[in-house]
Amino acid sequence: VAATPQAYLDRDGNLDREGQQGLRVQLDSFPVGWLADVAGQPPVDGEINGSLALSGAAASPRLTGGLDVALESRGKAVGRTRAKLDWAGQRGMSIDLGLFHPKGDSLRLTGRLPLALSLAADNSGPGLVSRIPDGELKLDVRAQEFRLDLLEPLLDPVTVKSLRGRLNVDARA
Repeated sequence: VAATPQAYLDRDGNLDREGQQGLRVQLDSFPVGWLADVAGQPPVDGEINGSLALSGAAASPRLTGGLDVALESRGKAVGRTRAKLDWAGQRGMSIDLGLFHPKGDSLRLTGRLPLALSLAADNSGPGLVSRIPDGELKLDVRAQEFRLDLLEPLLDPVTVKSLRGRLNVDARA
């Protein structure tokens, strides 16, 4: 019998809304089941692995990181989600999101959103997240023969009886 790894959440550093950021969060084998309960979603099991780092001045910090989420629902492997983020002040948010089915199908979204992040304590500014004036939106979504039944275990079985079909998309915005 294999030993179950110990789950942990580790935080190191500080968040200073009037100064420099230096915060790192590490997740290892962190369970996701309780998140579904809190959100009122159907039972989901699995774990999150990854890290996030926040650095720089409060007015224009940088948030980087990546998360890998393995999901299971009702005893079935649903798939794996991978997310990478690089959010740097006035440059905007770069994202790379992927949903990967155990049988090899994938759905992927990449791009840059014209959103600025500011943690500054000054309440007269635009807030925590604001649109970058004249910023450019760039999104790419790709899937080839992505099986929609992958998503069925994540949906309420009373509401959705059967989800079938294949998604093909190659879209850019």
